[in-house]
Amino acid sequence: MTHHPLQAFLHLSSAIEDDAALTDEMDQATRAESQAYLLRLADKERKLLKEIDAALDRMAADAYGLYEGTGEPIGFRRLAARPWARHSIAYKEELEREERGTSRS
Repeated sequence: MTHHPLQAFLHLSSAIEDDAALTDEMDQATRAESQAYLLRLADKERKLLKEIDAALDRMAADAYGLYEGTGEPIGFRRLAARPWARHSIAYKEELEREERGTSRS
């Protein structure tokens, strides 16, 4: 899927359009569901753009292609599938375990 920088904004603006003209309850419910979906989509796209910006920053700093946290090289297949990858799968799982452990305390 290709992401344009304004796409997240377009989803957000579509989600907050004025729905004052909707008087039917079904129309209002449909609109509310659509708004929730578009807001989730806009948030997901915002997060992805943030990850892409961070990858571009790593390129500028000659740190692209290395996992954060371990410094190990990222394999070509992983970068081809996810060019903004920051952590190895094993390291990410370790971070998530630590996060769950500290959130329970």
